[in-house]
Amino acid sequence: MFSIHTDTFAGYTRYLLKNEQTNETIAVLPEYGGLIQELVLSLNDHAYSIIDGVTEEDLPGNMWYKSSLLFPFPGRIKDGIYTFDGKAYQLPINELMRKSALHGLVADKSFQIIRTDIKNDRAILELAYTYTGQLTGYPFPYTLTVKYTLLSNHVFRMDIRVQNTGPTNMPMGFGWHPYFKTGSRVDQLRIILPSKKYYELDAFVVPTGKIKQMQGFTAAAFQKGGNQIAGKQFDHGFTGGQYKGSAKTLLHDELQNLTICLTQSRHHGFNYTQVFTPSHRNSIAIEPQTCMANVFNNEIGLLVLEPGREWIGDVAVHLQ
Repeated sequence: MFSIHTDTFAGYTRYLLKNEQTNETIAVLPEYGGLIQELVLSLNDHAYSIIDGVTEEDLPGNMWYKSSLLFPFPGRIKDGIYTFDGKAYQLPINELMRKSALHGLVADKSFQIIRTDIKNDRAILELAYTYTGQLTGYPFPYTLTVKYTLLSNHVFRMDIRVQNTGPTNMPMGFGWHPYFKTGSRVDQLRIILPSKKYYELDAFVVPTGKIKQMQGFTAAAFQKGGNQIAGKQFDHGFTGGQYKGSAKTLLHDELQNLTICLTQSRHHGFNYTQVFTPSHRNSIAIEPQTCMANVFNNEIGLLVLEPGREWIGDVAVHLQ
């Protein structure tokens, strides 16, 4: 039923995990940040491509961070400057317009293949990136491991593990930056957000610390026919949620009779969701995160790993 094979995409080796019966597919570029280039899932015997992934023209670069793994911080670190355990650090500035360090340090790094496996009910690809602490702005060694699984019950699952391999405490946050699509314009879609609470942003697009309330976009409003995106511009970081063990974001296309469901494990620290609408409005970024932007300074969701300790988290996507 399942297969794993490789081809070449934009000069990089691409791994394809496939359910041969349903045509469900995960396409991964281990040599470019371990990102997911395509995700195809099935509903009612129809396969849908639901990730607005990188094209060959996007690489190298991926300026919109399509499906990038964001580690050791998602979002911005203002001016690239932060203090941890009484010591000041300067990260490389890669967003010149806002003079910020943006979306971590691994988005373009080459990950190693540590496991491929095919079972009766799944295909698995496991990747790892080992960092030795060579940057003075982030001198905290770690190993980041990501396991991608395509399951026979039409679920895509991502399991993340981070181990602090250094001798000191390590500050961190993690995020994933997928852009979801259904084939319709974003303005024709309806969305259920995991929470009404979101953080106000300042002129540098980092949280002020003030929490605000968004009107609508709840499950109750959805049931009444509401929650149309319809021109709404999102660039919001949502916190909390109505689910105890996990938080869910649902993106519904009435024309396709299709709902994309993203689930993130709150009990492992995935307590935040960033939602962003790009100007072309053909897709929408729904980003599970363990923290908010500027986390090394505002500590909103900051995780601190002691030497030798691990953090684990998981994200899943299915159609309904």
